[in-house]
Amino acid sequence: MVDLSEEEQTYYIPFEAFTSVGTQKPINANDLTTLTFTFLPLEANTTELDLYISDVKFTKTAVEELIVNKVEKFENEFVAYPNPSKGNVNLLLFSKVDTDAEVVLTDITGKTIYRGKAELTTGKNELEFNFTSLKTGMHLLKVASKESDYGTSKLIFR
Repeated sequence: MVDLSEEEQTYYIPFEAFTSVGTQKPINANDLTTLTFTFLPLEANTTELDLYISDVKFTKTAVEELIVNKVEKFENEFVAYPNPSKGNVNLLLFSKVDTDAEVVLTDITGKTIYRGKAELTTGKNELEFNFTSLKTGMHLLKVASKESDYGTSKLIFR
C-alpha cells in the first residue's frame, strides 16, 4: 500500500514482499515474470487517476539516500472499497496462513446486520459482499480468525 501524491516519489519494495500465485513457497527471482500495479480509489472519492510508473529497477540492495518511502508488507489487515458504497463491498485482505475468518457487519449502535464465514488462503484474498438492502449511514465491518484480528473498518452506505 502506498500513498499517492502529485509529486514524484521513489519507493523501495523489499524482495520478500513479492509473492507467487503458483506456489506457497518463497518466490525465486527467476520466477518473476510480471509486476502488477493495482489502483484502489479508497479515499480519493474518484475513479479517475493519471498514474505514471517509470524507471522500475531491480537492485540487490536499496540506495538509502534515494528512498522516499519503504513499502511494508500488507499482512493481517484488510481494505474495504468502495467507501462510501451503495451496497456492494469488496475486501482486499492478505493472510499469513490458510484459515477461516468471521466477517461481521454492525450498525453504529452495535447491532449485528451480517455475520458470515470467509475461507482465506495464504497471501492475497479478494472477497465480495452485497449489502444492498442496508439503510444509509455508517456501519462497522470486522474481520477476524483464530490466528489474527484483521481489524475493523468504517463503511458509509448511501
